[in-house]
Formats: sequence, C-alpha cells, structure tokens
Amino acid sequence: MADLVLERDHTLTGVHHGGVRVMGGSFVMVGTLHGGLDVRATGTALIVGWHRGVVAVASGALVIVTGTLDGTVYIAQGGRVVVDPGGRLNGSIDNDGLLTVRGTVDGPRSGRGEIRIERGGTLRNPAPPDRKR
Repeated sequence: MADLVLERDHTLTGVHHGGVRVMGGSFVMVGTLHGGLDVRATGTALIVGWHRGVVAVASGALVIVTGTLDGTVYIAQGGRVVVDPGGRLNGSIDNDGLLTVRGTVDGPRSGRGEIRIERGGTLRNPAPPDRKR
C-alpha cells in the first residue's frame, strides 16, 4: 500500500502496510499498522491497536499509546509520548522530549528528555549507566 499523508482527522481500521505522516489533525489507529509513523508539530496520534515500525514525534506533536507499539521511537525536544494504562511500548527510545509512562515501556532508552512514571507505570530494561569518555 502507499504511504498516507494526513492533514486532517483520520481513523485507520484494518491493516495498513506502509508509512503514515500526520501533518495535522488527529490520527486514530484502531487496526494494525506495519510501517513508519511520522507525527508533525500540530499532529496527534492515538495508537489503540498494534503498530510495528519506527515512530518519529516532532516538537509540538503528541502520541498516545493505549494498545501496543513495537519499534524504535524518536521523541524530539518539545515532543510528547504518553503510554497509558494497558498500553505497551516495546523497543528502543531516543527521548529528547517527554515520555510519560502509565502503562509498560520495555527497551533501551537514550537521550536527554524527561521520563515521568505515573499511576503504576512500569519501566523495564533500564537505560545503561552513563559512561565517561
């Protein structure tokens, strides 16, 4: 399938193979997405189903995970990712923004961003200790 470029609200049901770029509005992913998800400054994405692929969250963008996200996540400074109760994020995270954990996050983490653990959230596979060069 071709990549989707969204400039207004859109809900994805079923299965999509290919990338999704959210330029504006809200993207709700209820089905399954196999491919990259790029959320731009005014965009919001809600992952209710299952996503497998890279996620890039730009400054000013928001991604909320209530389903399962398997893949690498890049959070730019000013970007936000929230893993709500019942949500799972499995994969490496390069965080220069804000990661709020209310569900489960499992994977290596890097970056200078903030991590907030709220409402019984769980972090597994902690980040490696800082090493002096």
